[in-house]
Amino acid sequence: MTVCLQLQGQWNPGNEKLWQIGHLDSIYSTTLNETRHFWVHLPNNYELSERQKYPVVFILDGSVHLNGYVNYESYKRGAIPEMIVVAISNRLNRTRDLTPTNIDDQNGTPPWIRGSGGGTHFTSFIKSELIPYINENYPTTNYRTLIGHSFGGLFAINLLINYPDLFRNYIAIDPSLWWDNELMLEQLTHLENNPLSINKVFITIANNTAKMSTEMTINDIKHDTTSFTESMRATIKCIEKLESISQSNIQWKYYANENHQSVPLLSIIDGMNYLYEWYAFNGDDLDLIRNPNSDPIKTIEAIKEHYNALSENFGYPVLPEEEMINDGGYMFMDDFPDKAYQFFKLNIENYPFSARTYAAMADFYVSQENEEKAIYYLKQAFALSKNNEYKSRITELEKAKRE
Repeated sequence: MTVCLQLQGQWNPGNEKLWQIGHLDSIYSTTLNETRHFWVHLPNNYELSERQKYPVVFILDGSVHLNGYVNYESYKRGAIPEMIVVAISNRLNRTRDLTPTNIDDQNGTPPWIRGSGGGTHFTSFIKSELIPYINENYPTTNYRTLIGHSFGGLFAINLLINYPDLFRNYIAIDPSLWWDNELMLEQLTHLENNPLSINKVFITIANNTAKMSTEMTINDIKHDTTSFTESMRATIKCIEKLESISQSNIQWKYYANENHQSVPLLSIIDGMNYLYEWYAFNGDDLDLIRNPNSDPIKTIEAIKEHYNALSENFGYPVLPEEEMINDGGYMFMDDFPDKAYQFFKLNIENYPFSARTYAAMADFYVSQENEEKAIYYLKQAFALSKNNEYKSRITELEKAKRE
């Protein structure tokens, strides 16, 4: 049996030093009859995007895993979408919250198992209290991902089976699927005639054998009978059953060189790469966009097609970021004006109520020495924003035009 030891003791949320990467928030849960703490990490461009809404990642054991996720997110910027991250603290009552059933037998039950079986109430807290609170107070979409490790992975698989529509994606890291005589395997068997159809699932298995032998293959694990591989065998059986009954995209990975405690960071990295393998521009499109000599119309078509694909995957409209398209326009403006024009034109199409898009087009026409059209677009910007800076520029251009 593989276990994840949970340190107990007096807890003060202020002692969990995460203020650098997420601000501490809390709500009182009427379901759990207690205050629950969590951290919210906002995207880097959050303040720049008044109209932007973001997918949400919920991380169980958030005080342990948030830092690793945010560091990865920073490194992979552009390869995955900017997201709001909600890191839920499970420092107190962890076993209670994350396990679906109670297996106390009153006769030598280990301390880390006692009080188990509160997963239904914790699910109600997330579904009926935490998610509505996040949606009300932050600019979110309904595209949600859940990440859980060990008991958190068990909790994620339980939600996948019993509440499949609550999250679009699941990352279950070395999940404790041995729980209650492999209860999750039994529940999956009950779903054979009701295939799951959620989006993506990524499950990982750590090497929890006695000698951490990298030569032990999945086949060796399946035929092993020692207690060291009990959790690993349970996870493999659940993966095989899940693959047989699900219409979803499921991927799993065995980390021969990692144990239960070292596997989370790599699992998050590989899991997010898998979940968002469709997000980044492919190489051909990037070459087309970056090449100043590429056809302007084909370049814009490639951008539109890519964001149409993103919209299909997310399930709601996704537009190219206003700042990114503006930057492209300014980059090409001096030497490749035809291409610059198409970038600025696209931004006006996508953000017709943004003064910045019209001001950028005005800059383009100034660079082309076309004061009349520059004035026209500055007037559009001023009408939307009432910004006197635009009014002053209009006056200057009108004066220059008379002269």
